[in-house]
This record gives sequence, structure tokens and C-alpha cells, in this order.
Amino acid sequence: DRHHRELQQEQLNHLALHREEVITIFSDACLEGAAVPGIGLYCHGVSVYIPLPKKYWRLGISPLELGGVGLMYSIIAWRFPMLAVSLRTDSAASLLALLKGTSLSPAMRAGVQAIKNSPFAPHTRSFRMELSHQLGIGNLMADALSRANFDLYHQLCRQYGVRDRPIVPPEN
Repeated sequence: DRHHRELQQEQLNHLALHREEVITIFSDACLEGAAVPGIGLYCHGVSVYIPLPKKYWRLGISPLELGGVGLMYSIIAWRFPMLAVSLRTDSAASLLALLKGTSLSPAMRAGVQAIKNSPFAPHTRSFRMELSHQLGIGNLMADALSRANFDLYHQLCRQYGVRDRPIVPPEN
């Protein structure tokens, strides 16, 4: 509802006041080892959890990882258009597809094209972007979110002194 969107916007505005020169986005997807497979996204206290309906499981993990990267990039790039962005994921296939601008996999190729065609794509604005592979141990927040392990996620927030600001995506 409108109040919820305004509250989320206020939380994002709070981030703008405390932003760093580079904003770092962490992404992870999980199909196995979780009660509810999902995509977890984390960026400077902003978190997103997207449960994955069964119809998406057949895509495989790499296209889902790429989708998570693209979604969080779009959210952050829309809100902070002048910031440099550092995308971090444990999906080497996603990074390779983004660096090459294509993929042999039709699902990955479609994902890269969706990111390229986004109004927030790198070529549509002046900004710096860094892509890097993040080992699972360095991707704890997004990993906990992707596995719907909210107890661990909130424990990590307390441990690192982070105030969680969740964004709840629409249900469609």
C-alpha cells in the first residue's frame, strides 16, 4: 500500500544520507538446502528476499543468480544514479555473462539482455561498475536471505551493528 511504499522510500533516503563512494550489492540464489528456495539480496542494510515458486526451479541456479544481480542493481541504480556500483555474487557464470555481454545459455542470454535493456543499464548513465566473484563465506547476508534463514540473518545484523531495512517485493 502507499504508506508501506513511502516508508521504504524514507528508508532508502536515509541510505542516501550515509552513502559511501561505492555502493556494494551482494546477491545469492538458493535451490537446494533451504526449506523455501529463494533469492537473497543485500546492500548496506537494505535486504530483499524473494521466494522462488516451483516453476522457476527448472531454470537452474545460474539464471536465478543473474536475475538477483539484475534486480538489486536496478533497485539501487534507480535510487542512487550517480554512485559507483560494486556487484558481488558467488555465481561465476553470472559474472562471466555480464562481462561478455552474452551467454551460450538461452536463459542467461535473456537475463543479460534484460539487464542491458533496463533504463538503469550502465550505458544509459555515467557511472562506474565493478563486478567481482564473492566466495560464499564473504556473502553471508545474501546467503542467509536466499535460504530464508531469517534467524541467522538477524543474528548477523546484530553482530555487525546493521539496522535491517527490508524491501518487500510485490507478489507477482
